[in-house]
Amino acid sequence: MFHTIATPESISILWRGDSAIERGVASADDLGDHWWISRVLVQPETCRGRGVGGKLIEQLKVAVAKQGGTRLVVAPGGYVGTSKERKRQRQFYEQHDFV
Repeated sequence: MFHTIATPESISILWRGDSAIERGVASADDLGDHWWISRVLVQPETCRGRGVGGKLIEQLKVAVAKQGGTRLVVAPGGYVGTSKERKRQRQFYEQHDFV
């Protein structure tokens, strides 16, 4: 189940899975001339690779557009450590039209 929380300055899309531990979030903040994706996270790791993160991103893009946002920026990083994880993260964003 997905749920949107929006203010003029920020948007979060929340996901609750079938069990009590399955959770996800995608958030963006309005920085004036563009919106910045501050996080995308799906937990536990066993829930990753099932399309949940992609749905979160796509719903976030729609919500930002509804707020009048025309530019959404992401700089992959966060807690990703290995080169394999960084590559996977970059591919995720590329699949959703971020370059």
